[in-house]
Amino acid sequence: MIKFKKEKGVSEVIGTLLILTITVILFSSVFYYVATMPPPKSQVYASFQASYSINNEGFANITITNVGGESLNANTTNILFIFTNNSGTFTATHPLSDFIKQLKSGYWTVGQSIFYSSSIDNVHLTYLSGITIYIIDKISNSIIWQDILSGKGVQSLKITGFSYTPVPIRNSGLATFNAFVIYNPSGSIPSVIIDLRSLGLGTYNMNYAGPFQFTYSIFPQNLNPGSYPVWINATQKVNSTTIINAQPYKAFVNVGTTANIQKIMITSVTASSYDPPHGSNDNLYISIDSTSYQTETFSLLFIDNYKKYTANITANMTFGSTGNRFTINSYESLSISVTWNNVGGIGAAAGLHKLTIEAVK
Repeated sequence: MIKFKKEKGVSEVIGTLLILTITVILFSSVFYYVATMPPPKSQVYASFQASYSINNEGFANITITNVGGESLNANTTNILFIFTNNSGTFTATHPLSDFIKQLKSGYWTVGQSIFYSSSIDNVHLTYLSGITIYIIDKISNSIIWQDILSGKGVQSLKITGFSYTPVPIRNSGLATFNAFVIYNPSGSIPSVIIDLRSLGLGTYNMNYAGPFQFTYSIFPQNLNPGSYPVWINATQKVNSTTIINAQPYKAFVNVGTTANIQKIMITSVTASSYDPPHGSNDNLYISIDSTSYQTETFSLLFIDNYKKYTANITANMTFGSTGNRFTINSYESLSISVTWNNVGGIGAAAGLHKLTIEAVK
């Protein structure tokens, strides 16, 4: 007697369909992963040539020419000048829009040149000084071009500058601190820390904002008016075995009690003398525009910035005001004349004074 064994199996058609389904699912997963990956940031490519000379007053006159590649957008490009002399290292950052009158358009095209003088930033140099230039694309946070015109440049990690807004800082609203740190681009991005404990705050890691620029923002509260020292520290890992520290950088932050009126803009300030004798009086002429939809009442706050220290000054109103308060109608302009009495204040004050004027409530 012969017994037949009964076998059961899956149809070849069903097996083929299963393999096809699995293949489609795997392909879809890979396609979705690739499609959702962020695209690489576009890189700007351009070539430049730079030359310089030192004039009789000790200022550097620098010419930079676009000799090939892409045109640069004035709104998305920064030019960083780094100067090293016997007094230290100075950083001057200028958006390309500062040179828009020279370019006669919003773009820096091939064949066009821009001219910069260090007198704009009051930096005196000699032919032995160090001059380094960086052109930076703000969108990709990348260096488009760099050149050392003179000297060896900055060879180590160095904090070269500090700024903050608003000036002075208020008890209400956002305060932003900026540090400029020169570092070796072949190493990692430095760790930059700002110490605000003198203001009753803490220590904070600053955020990388682009080549050589770091920023940190905070909403301060319960601050007392005055001038406070702050410290900036930076550390960079150059390679797997080498870590370098920058020399700590000390700066001063001024705290006020008034609040700016954001919709009132001071559009121009002129003076009867830009080189007044110490202790004299100087007439100031101020133009103000309003973008507010309603009538605004405000005062003017005058701040004399001198050698990293600031002091509020008193300017007697000569006309156009009711006491120390002003009124401006919606979307109108106002011209105000004031007298800055006793320029420079008490004591020795020869040198460059930066006068800040703010419209405050």
